[in-house]
This record gives sequence, C-alpha cells and structure tokens, in this order.
Amino acid sequence: MAFATSAVRDATNSEDVLARVLADTGVALQVLSGVDESRLTFLAVRRWYGWSAGRIINIDIGGGSLELSNGVDEEPEVALSLPLGAGRLTREWLPDDPPGRRRVAMLRDWLATEIAGRRRRDARGRQPGPRGGNVEDVPLAGPAAPAPPLGRGSAGRDGR
Repeated sequence: MAFATSAVRDATNSEDVLARVLADTGVALQVLSGVDESRLTFLAVRRWYGWSAGRIINIDIGGGSLELSNGVDEEPEVALSLPLGAGRLTREWLPDDPPGRRRVAMLRDWLATEIAGRRRRDARGRQPGPRGGNVEDVPLAGPAAPAPPLGRGSAGRDGR
C-alpha cells in the first residue's frame, strides 16, 4: 500500500496528482486524513519502542503538517493533525534567510493563538495539545524546506 499525506491532501490539484501517479506507475495512492496520519505515526513509534515504553507523546513535524498523538496502547488516546508543518510555516511566514526577529516573533504569536484555538477534547473529556514550554517554537527548529511543486503555494501572511 502506498499513502500520501499533507502535500497531496492539501494540494488544490490533488486529483490530478493522484491520476498522474496512477497513470505513470500503476500505483493507486491512498490519501490519509490528518488524524489517520497521526494515528499511524503513533503506531509506528509504539512498535519501534515497544509496549514497555509506557505512555508515548509523539510530536511529528512534517513539511506541511504537525501531528500530535498520545497514549499507552497500540491506538493513541489522542491523535491530532494541524496545518503547521515547518516547510509550510517557513514559506508563509519567513521569506527572508535568515528571518528577521520581528517576523519570527509574529509567527510565534500566531502559532500560540492557532494551537490554543485548535485544542479539542478527546473522547474521555480531556483537552489534549501542547502545554507550557515553547512547543510553538519547534516547527522553526529545522531548516526551511523548498516549496513543493505540487502544493498550493502561498503569498504569505503579509502578502509577500
């Protein structure tokens, strides 16, 4: 089985991309929902570390999305996907290399608001998501990823 994640999931031309891959390779990609991407990533981490690892809190920062998952069993108790990947945020918010302090501060403020606004209650009534610390800074830790040729692209928050 072959899967596609946020780059294809969020692309305006995703149907064209899927058709082209099928025509050129004979592979029918299945597009994972964000929650399924988070859930399957958690399962991979669980199997890597084993059940003796106890509770796992997994933070998967991709190019287009950020997956958060948490649990003690094979299935996570919480599985979230947010459109806050390092490449996406870099393209949309940090056009200069190196980015200016003002732009980084603006992005941090926006991320804090965005993450707080997307917290959801899980089936057991708990509110998952980042707590304390500077989780909102983590997507900025890696190098900028080049813009994907099949993605939507963006003019950025300030029109650039």
